[in-house]
Amino acid sequence: MRLQRQHHTHRLTRAKKTLCVLFVLSQVFVMYMFWKWSKVKLVQYCQPQAQTRLGVVSQAQSRDRWIITSFYTGSDVIDIPGWTVLFFGVTDASVFCRFSDCVILNSVEDEKLTQDENDKWLPKKTRAYLHAISHGAKVICVARHLDTGTIQLIRRMTDNMPESGMMLMSNKTFIRPHEIFNNVKIAATKYYNDFFIEKRLSALILSSFSPSQGETTQGKQSRDHDLYPPVFLPINTYTSLSTHVNVFRYDAFWALFLRDTGNGDMIIQRLLWEITGHIGIYPSSTSERTGTTINKPVNVPPALLSWKCIPGLKILECLENVMTTMAEELQVTVQDLYLINKWISELKSIKYRPPQRDGRAAQPLKKAALGIAGTQLDRTSVNSQSRKQLQQLCPTSVIRFPKQVIDDIALIITFNVGKFYSNINILEAMYRPYFATIIYCGPNLTKFKKHIRVLTTPYFIFIEAFKRGWYFMFECTVEAMKLNIGVKGFLQIGDDTLINPWNINTQPRDKIWLHTGFNMANASLEELVPRWGFWKYKPNMLAVIDEIKNMSEFKPKSSFESRFLLNYRNNSQNFTYFFIQSADFMYMPMAFKHNYTIMANLLLKHTVMVEIGFVNVAFGLQMWENIHFVKNGSLYGLRSKYRSFYSVHDLYLHPFKLQRHLARQSGRHFFCEIYLNDTFRI
Repeated sequence: MRLQRQHHTHRLTRAKKTLCVLFVLSQVFVMYMFWKWSKVKLVQYCQPQAQTRLGVVSQAQSRDRWIITSFYTGSDVIDIPGWTVLFFGVTDASVFCRFSDCVILNSVEDEKLTQDENDKWLPKKTRAYLHAISHGAKVICVARHLDTGTIQLIRRMTDNMPESGMMLMSNKTFIRPHEIFNNVKIAATKYYNDFFIEKRLSALILSSFSPSQGETTQGKQSRDHDLYPPVFLPINTYTSLSTHVNVFRYDAFWALFLRDTGNGDMIIQRLLWEITGHIGIYPSSTSERTGTTINKPVNVPPALLSWKCIPGLKILECLENVMTTMAEELQVTVQDLYLINKWISELKSIKYRPPQRDGRAAQPLKKAALGIAGTQLDRTSVNSQSRKQLQQLCPTSVIRFPKQVIDDIALIITFNVGKFYSNINILEAMYRPYFATIIYCGPNLTKFKKHIRVLTTPYFIFIEAFKRGWYFMFECTVEAMKLNIGVKGFLQIGDDTLINPWNINTQPRDKIWLHTGFNMANASLEELVPRWGFWKYKPNMLAVIDEIKNMSEFKPKSSFESRFLLNYRNNSQNFTYFFIQSADFMYMPMAFKHNYTIMANLLLKHTVMVEIGFVNVAFGLQMWENIHFVKNGSLYGLRSKYRSFYSVHDLYLHPFKLQRHLARQSGRHFFCEIYLNDTFRI
């Protein structure tokens, strides 16, 4: 028995050794195959063997988003979901470029393969452009270098391509990027740039810009500017494009080569206007330092100002024509003219389809639909300014502000009438330390400006609305959604709504928020209860539902209209009930932008007031169990009892009239000793 056990143990030991050896050999084989695979990844620019001048890459797939760069400062292997990264001019990029969505243009091999005299014109970057276009690119991002901050910036610029946005109101021929975002001080007054919201944009080129001009705070570069919305330039106004990050959509691929030619920025913009395209400027803390060039004079070439493309010419023909005209005036070199003709020839050879001209020169919009004003992007401390103001109001209070602000929710503060704009100073002090993005919305842009000239806040936006009255204040969120702000949702409150921002972080970002104080009423038109004056809008809301029903008859069950009706039918018990809710606390996720806009337009069309419209739309956008309900903080009939009903654990309380209550000792005591009290805050 002992011999048998020893023999059995010996066999087990030998088997374990065999398995260990096999495991080691398998790992060696896997490492060898990975090394061999990575060597195959080097992309080579080849002479044409078919009709195209670009060689086909082994195992290449059609990809529509490309980043083209020559430098990477990260320590990890590059892996950017949804993007193919193409390196050019890099001697040893295989260390960090190993996955299938990262390729290398091997410059050494290219030089050996392109000895033909006609191919010597091709710079490495141009070969990279042509390679990406020929392999299915729809978006090309050209980055001077890649690092973590640049990758985040690229995602911000491209995750949701702008279809609307802030358009600068300007009659200047040329404006520097820092003049777009910074206000100008003239004598003792400030001049603010005005904007309007362009609802339909053809944003073909997106460019980054650093308003802080490379300034740093506490040894680290500030990320504050990354939340600011991009600004688009009107027809006939030129600017400088970034040397750091530029994003080109397919219809602007013809402009890629111009970035490296004399006066290329200006030529690109002039030609964009022929196809009604626009350039968007994204403020970013990761862009290049521009402080050394801010005061450098920039003149638009006279030949470009007077040039007009001949009617009937295609956009590539317009490009050839403008380059020839400027070469005759010695405003571009003969070499650039030769290279641009070669570039156009290459685009045609790879079957690039340029956009169509309509033959008519685009005209700038002369009247703003909505007004927006932005203050200077200062590097002052928001918390210190806010603390100073609050301590003047509450000298004995110990005031504490958060270490981190809420950067994924934009706070919208609405004003029914312009006389309450005097509350902005205290509202800034209350909420700016908590929210990175605050949007003010109300009537009369001119009156608003009179109240903001003394503000020291870094940045804010004002949307002029309510031309038909405050009853339709849901348009504030709709218009804010068009600004391309990088947030997950919008919290809209009134200027007399007191919120506890420290409770926001625990709330979901992907659900609509309704408070539990909403009411249900019979949907029948026979029950127009006169107890509420605005119940007269009930037939208007029913007209909205009827229009949705009519629209759904010709659409599939998967359409938005059909899904809206299904949700609303279930939530209203087969259209039996109707909903009413006060409009002083509303949250809408950014993910609902498209559908919420559709419904808001219908509410405006049928003149449905907000306290009926918002809650009924909410119950059509989401099922009851998916909506986030918060405690009702409305004090209807009990407005003087705010001290009794306020709780530090709640989200909000309404109303707290700042002008009225802070003018009284009892109101200041509540505000300073309870609401602002350091020990009460969570």
